[in-house]
Amino acid sequence: MSLVGNLEDLGLAEILQIINLSRKSGLLNIENEGKSYVIVFRNGQVISAYEKDSKRHLGHAVIERDIMTIEEFNELARMFKEKGQKNETLKEFIIRKSDVPRELIEDAVVEEVEEIVFKVFSFKEGKFSFELIEDDREIFQKIPKGIPYLDSGLNPQYLAMEAVRIREEAFRGIGEPEKARKEGSGEEKYERLEFSELDSYDFSGDMGYDQWSLLRSFIYELALPGGSADVSLMVLRFAGEMFRRAVIFAVRREKFIGVGAVAEGDSGVDPEGVKKIVIGLGEESILKDAYVQKRPVKRRLLESGGDRMLIQALGGYEPAESYAAPLIVAGRVAAVIYCDNAPDTKEVGDTSALEVFMLQAGLVMEKMLLEKKIKEKLQ
Repeated sequence: MSLVGNLEDLGLAEILQIINLSRKSGLLNIENEGKSYVIVFRNGQVISAYEKDSKRHLGHAVIERDIMTIEEFNELARMFKEKGQKNETLKEFIIRKSDVPRELIEDAVVEEVEEIVFKVFSFKEGKFSFELIEDDREIFQKIPKGIPYLDSGLNPQYLAMEAVRIREEAFRGIGEPEKARKEGSGEEKYERLEFSELDSYDFSGDMGYDQWSLLRSFIYELALPGGSADVSLMVLRFAGEMFRRAVIFAVRREKFIGVGAVAEGDSGVDPEGVKKIVIGLGEESILKDAYVQKRPVKRRLLESGGDRMLIQALGGYEPAESYAAPLIVAGRVAAVIYCDNAPDTKEVGDTSALEVFMLQAGLVMEKMLLEKKIKEKLQ
């Protein structure tokens, strides 16, 4: 998943929602007016945030909040260098070696994270890029020494709502002023701790921005009153914007049943004929792979089984690569979307935006199902 662009085109709230819904881990780098900021995600939750060139670290957080004195912190930091256990963080060492309750330290870190995130929310322009990291160990290795992180992450949607509230109150002049740094607690008092300089990051991505612009408009439509009336149709439309051919199959009685399709005129797909396609769950197919694994699948179609039936039903073309992804509602696969670019030889490419939208669509359908059940019980 590569996510690169400008804040003018895609706001931070949408970026956080994309990462949260896709439950991704990694580093979101944001550049504004010559400064760089990093928000760290683990499984879609925010666990840390900091300004790259700042020398702020855990010491500032606990001293400015009167959790401990400069002398107490410096003594613990020196002990940590000498006696800290392997893979132990400074935060965990302080909790283990001092009488300070874990809750106080965690609250201080939360405030530090929120301060950076809320600051970034005030940016009207800037560049962003997301570096996906699959291994949790690598995430913690990327966080510079001295920068604290949370045991349990913060929900990005909560952060977004709080940022909006703070901005609105500031605009109306009723919010509390930003907390001033404690006088006399300047960074020079922490220099002797010799924390390493912040790491440099190589953020890269080759995906065009059009996908994310499309995602933003579709999520907006989904949130409109009545916009969720036919979520599966919206998934099909979205897929049709990215592929030459897209077909959605409902999963009923251990069968994949064609429901609808969008396709370019010369692609060999008959939207009405699609409704006659029935492939059993017992047949080996890309649809079955996505259903069983409950995740997107990209591969060439096989020359037998359900894949062969799919090729024949869709005009006889053999795509260079095919894609199938499940639409999951309340933990169950309600439908499977199939896509390819036949008769062109173009491969599937990056499907991150479609996958994020399908996660969002599944949540909307789950909410609709719950509302229906509540309504039935009240009748």
